[in-house]
Amino acid sequence: HSLPPLSPFPACACTDGNSQKNYQNQPKVIDDVCAQLAAGERHITGVMVESHINAGRQDVPPEGPSALKHGVSITDACVDWATTVDMLDKLNQVRASVWMYEVGCGR
Repeated sequence: HSLPPLSPFPACACTDGNSQKNYQNQPKVIDDVCAQLAAGERHITGVMVESHINAGRQDVPPEGPSALKHGVSITDACVDWATTVDMLDKLNQVRASVWMYEVGCGR
């Protein structure tokens, strides 16, 4: 089986350099993406968000994995679920308003 062709358009990573390596800046990146989409940008095909149940990250404690906090990443720092939902809602609102305009419902 061959793989489907890759999209020439990028997904935007809301982490790392775009968030200045601060997971709490991911909502600001989403706000910027939303502004770009609302202004007519059509080359962003998706976003990548570091997300988990609870915010932040943790190292495995000396007591071992059983002492880990539930729902907190042990790799990259993440926004919490409520923040993730808010970010996705913003993207969905922009997508819906752009779609309405493009099909003529908002004119």
